[in-house]
Amino acid sequence: MVSETLTRCMLPMNGILNPHVCLFYRARQQADDFLLPFLEEGLENNEVCLWVSDRCQEAEEAARKRIRNFDIQLSQGRIDIIPHTLFCLENEGFNPRIALAWWVDRVNQLSDEGCGSIRIICDAGSINKRLCYMLSDLQDTMNRDRQISSIAILCVHSLHNCTTSQSMEIAMRHDLALVKRGPKWSFIKRRQSKRVDEVVQLQSEILSKAPAGALIVQRSDNTIIYCNAELEKMFGYERGELLGKNVAILNAPSGGKSAEAIRDEIVDALEKCGDWSGELKNIKKDGTIFYCRSRVSTSQSSRYGKVSIAFHADITERKRVAEELQRSRDELRNLSLHLQCVREEERKLVARRIHDDLGQSLAALRMELAGIRGRLPPGIDSLHERLEEAIRGVDGTIQQAREISTQLRPGILDDFGLLAAMEWEASEFQRRTGTQCAVKGNPGIAIGKNCAASIFEIFREALTNIAQHANATRVTTCIKVEEGKLVLQVRDNGRGITAEQVSSPKSFGLLGVKERVRFWGGETKIKGITGKGTNLKVIIPVGSIQEDHHDKDACCR
Repeated sequence: MVSETLTRCMLPMNGILNPHVCLFYRARQQADDFLLPFLEEGLENNEVCLWVSDRCQEAEEAARKRIRNFDIQLSQGRIDIIPHTLFCLENEGFNPRIALAWWVDRVNQLSDEGCGSIRIICDAGSINKRLCYMLSDLQDTMNRDRQISSIAILCVHSLHNCTTSQSMEIAMRHDLALVKRGPKWSFIKRRQSKRVDEVVQLQSEILSKAPAGALIVQRSDNTIIYCNAELEKMFGYERGELLGKNVAILNAPSGGKSAEAIRDEIVDALEKCGDWSGELKNIKKDGTIFYCRSRVSTSQSSRYGKVSIAFHADITERKRVAEELQRSRDELRNLSLHLQCVREEERKLVARRIHDDLGQSLAALRMELAGIRGRLPPGIDSLHERLEEAIRGVDGTIQQAREISTQLRPGILDDFGLLAAMEWEASEFQRRTGTQCAVKGNPGIAIGKNCAASIFEIFREALTNIAQHANATRVTTCIKVEEGKLVLQVRDNGRGITAEQVSSPKSFGLLGVKERVRFWGGETKIKGITGKGTNLKVIIPVGSIQEDHHDKDACCR
């Protein structure tokens, strides 16, 4: 009867071992009558047989009575009876990583003798039901990774240690369950087990071949119950080494938060939204810090309850390149800011030299010519006319020197501030072009001199573009502070700038405006409507325009 039952359970019609079977017994002899033939058949098939038990001495005595040449098989390592504590960590339960490594090593030792399959009996009443789930996952991993050609696991449970509900739950975790009812053994077969196994196998294949690192975490205790080879390689772990570990082992402290705190934040987000995505600072087994772009979602497992499925992509190199690019941009920006400050100082110096030194020299020359004219005797008309022309020439030169000085750096900007300088420039623009130009508003805050010079040049460049391209009749300018930001807006009623012109690399005036604004941490918005005009809007944080030490430091470097 036992032999017939064994054949029906463990050797189906296709001749392949059922991967995971459990046996419920009431009397110890019932279990031995089943599992001893199970081991005996494995030895006859040249398989490695392991009996994991919490009663090793009794098990060895029972096996020696039943199995022929038991001591020889034992000495050759074909059968081994080992305590379940061998696969447990201190103060922890069953550790599948240790078991996997031990079992694979045992099979490899005997592979030269043709042993490629393994039979395992788990007969330890002190091991809780979670072991069944872990064994099933471990078995799937071993079969999938082809570390062992085939594996069969028989879990033995005493009905005296299980309630009815626990027995049913354990039974449904196995492909087959056996229980002695009266004189006969009865079978409990998991419904749709073939279809479920096919789906699970397909999902496992997809995850194992995914280009990103994938892992599944049991939410009840945040332990890793699955990870693919890509993730193990990414974090530098051996195959199966992460199974049973807390997922926080993968996270590095970041932003003053511990790895556990980061894990808990993700879990909270999953509870609220069902998924989470972002960048994570992670740590490899050897302590190397790296960065991942991660996405985590929640799912429900019939075996583990609520689980989290995470995908990780290593972005360390991309992040390094981005940081290098940003550092390069910052260096170029600082260099540009330094050159701008130097240029402004040079313009200011040249303007002062033209206004003061050259202006004084020209004024002195005019006075000298005027004095000579007053001392000339009458009747020398030709000489009088030549002196008058010379004086007019000097006056023209003085006026040109003043205009050049003003174009370089209007003195009103330093003496009376940004708004007064803009109003003066608007009046000069209206006088030169005939286009109405008005400035209104008041920033109401102190603006650093270098920043004020930049804003004034932005305004002047805007007016130059309008004069050259817009064909406008009216320009309105507003400068004010809104929500902690300085806003400069220049509008015209001209032909309207096009999107191509805004983005053109040959629009050097606009490029200059954008670059000046970028220096101060601001943004530029340009929008044109055909036939209705153009709107230039510049937004700069107040903190940037109030602090002159930033650009002074840049000028000193």
